[in-house]
Amino acid sequence: MNFLTTKPGASPVIVIGTFPVSAARAYKAWTSEDEIIQWFGTEPFCVKSASIDLSVGGCWKFIFEDTPEKTVSLQGEYIEIIPNEKLVFSWKHVTENKGEQNTSTEPSKVTVVFTELNGETTVTLHHENINNEDGRKGVGSGWQCSFESLQNIFKQSSGKTS
Repeated sequence: MNFLTTKPGASPVIVIGTFPVSAARAYKAWTSEDEIIQWFGTEPFCVKSASIDLSVGGCWKFIFEDTPEKTVSLQGEYIEIIPNEKLVFSWKHVTENKGEQNTSTEPSKVTVVFTELNGETTVTLHHENINNEDGRKGVGSGWQCSFESLQNIFKQSSGKTS
């Protein structure tokens, strides 16, 4: 299933998926450290550890690689939180090189809206302010893969196979 609704490289990146779960269940998948590790990213770029301070101004960090030489992560800060309805947060890719200069992308902004109807929840994601086409392509394909993983987890937990 194609969740990416915008042309690859277009701005903003828009991803939409409808899942057989309540809005509360979908929201929990986005706000639980244990659940993020299960669905965010794909091999070899899976989340190894996650930390979430779910409060406005609170920080989140998803670590993909942590070696003696470097740590690679996505991280940001929560801007708006409406439980079971909406999350807005900043986003940047950070590489912390031990003993060398760290690198980071410019912060972008992600808005995730959870809309429940008839026992299903539509998750609509807008990822904006990504300043180059290659970055938007990478983010779009990453969100596509993550939504596929999320769909699989929700199907397993609901007992649905189709």
